[in-house]
Amino acid sequence: MICTTLIDGYNVIFGCGLYGKHATAESLAQARHRLLLEIGQRYGKRTNQVTVVFDAQRAALTGQTERQTELGVDVYYSVGYSNADLLIDELIGAHPDPQRLTVVSSDHWVQNAARRRRAKFVDAEAWYYDDQPTADQAEDNEVTGKPTGQSDDLLDDAEKKSWELWAQQLADQPDDGQATAKEGDQLDAPPLDNRSPFPQDYLDELQRYLGKRPPDDA
Repeated sequence: MICTTLIDGYNVIFGCGLYGKHATAESLAQARHRLLLEIGQRYGKRTNQVTVVFDAQRAALTGQTERQTELGVDVYYSVGYSNADLLIDELIGAHPDPQRLTVVSSDHWVQNAARRRRAKFVDAEAWYYDDQPTADQAEDNEVTGKPTGQSDDLLDDAEKKSWELWAQQLADQPDDGQATAKEGDQLDAPPLDNRSPFPQDYLDELQRYLGKRPPDDA
C-alpha cells in the first residue's frame, strides 16, 4: 500500500503536548501509543496508508525494530540515523509519487525536504488539532489530492459572505446624487479604500474574488 501521509512522530508529540508534564521514557511510550491510536481512529481502514517516523534516540528500544507495524500503522524508528529528519528525507525521496504524499511536521528542514520533491506538507499542530482528516475525509482527500484544511483561497465561505454584504452595502450608498442600487441589480465591487475596517490583503483578495482584479499569477 502506498503511503499517503508521512508523520514526524515526535514533532507532533512535542508540538501538541502529548507527552504529559515530563518527557520520560514511560511518558513518551504512552504518547507514541496515544498518537497511533488516534491515527487508527481517524483514518479507519486507511490507517495502512500512514507512516510515522520516531527518533530512535528518544525511544527506549525494547524489542522495537527499525520498521514494524503498530496498531495497523507503518512505524519507523530512525535506527542507524543521527535523527529522524534524515530518515524522513530518505522516505520522501523513495516515494513513488511524492505529489500524492502529505508530510506532517512543523520542522522547516523537513518541510523543505517535502517541497523539493513537490510533496504537500502541513504543520503538526494544524494537522493534529484542526486539519487531521477523519476516515471518511481521507478518502475524499485522496481523490482531490489536497489534504484537509488546505485552501487556495485567503477567505473562507463565511468571510466571503461578509465581504459581499459589506460591498453591497457600500454599493447601495448614494454617490454624488446617484441613485441607490436597485434590488436585483448585479453586484459590482465598489472601490475599496481606507473606509473599510478590514486589512489591505483581505481587500485585495475581495477585489479578486469579485472579479475586479486579475489573479497575481495571471
